[in-house]
This record gives sequence, structure tokens and C-alpha cells, in this order.
Amino acid sequence: MAILISDDEFNDIRASIRDVTDTFLRKVIVYKHKTVKSNRAMMDINKKAFYDDYNINTLIVMNDGTRGGSEFEFTINGAVDRAEGYALLNFDELQEQNLVDVMENFVPGAMNDFVFFNDEMKEVIAVVRKGQLKDKDCVIKVYFKTMAKSA
Repeated sequence: MAILISDDEFNDIRASIRDVTDTFLRKVIVYKHKTVKSNRAMMDINKKAFYDDYNINTLIVMNDGTRGGSEFEFTINGAVDRAEGYALLNFDELQEQNLVDVMENFVPGAMNDFVFFNDEMKEVIAVVRKGQLKDKDCVIKVYFKTMAKSA
């Protein structure tokens, strides 16, 4: 089997993708990653949650009711959640901020984390890896929705 693209060419493409994301992913969000683990009953230890904050450059796409936004749906415990929008994050930037583990998995995840932008806190409902190039992702897509109001 012939090799169509060399490792150096893959590296050049990856560098170009980084240049594009550095140029166009200019909205800074605060990604709030939960650091306190839950016990087996899914209750916070000591009834207190702590979050590490990460400032990340991103492109925000909001669902405005047309096909331009998010149409991501999934079922958790029988309920359908609809994302309000999503944020595109550069994988290399996440790696530089130590948000990627040694197996190159995005450490934060849905259901415990939040994103903060435009003076609003949004609940992360899904994290999807996008844009794989060779053996490494280029972009992470984080779906979010408005947090439920507490009484």
C-alpha cells in the first residue's frame, strides 16, 4: 500500500489547522472542569464541588432555530436534551493547558462541567472529538445548554 502523505506533510497540515484556529477561534470562554469526584451514590464528597477554570479560545455557534446551530439530541434517563449551541476548541491548545491525558483523551467531560461566556453559565452536555488527522484529533466540539433554573 502506497503512502500518499508523509509525516512531514501531516505536520504541515496540522500546523496550518492550528494557524486557522488561532486566527478564527477568538472568543475566550472559561471552561469550568469539576475536580472533586463523586462517591458511588453520585453525591459530592463533603457536599461541595470545586472547579478548575481554563481560559480557552473558541468559536461559539448558537442554535438560532435554523440549520446553522446545533441539532444535537441524545437521551439520558429517558429525556431528550437539545443543545443550545456548541464551542469548537483546538486540541493542541487543550493539550498545552494539560486538558488532554497521556492517551490523548480530552479529560473534562459532559455532565459535571460548565462553560462561561457572555456573562452566562452554560451546562456542558456532550463532548465530541472532531477532525482527526493521522492519529491525533484537531478539534473538540463541546455542546452546551442553558442551565436549569433552581427554585
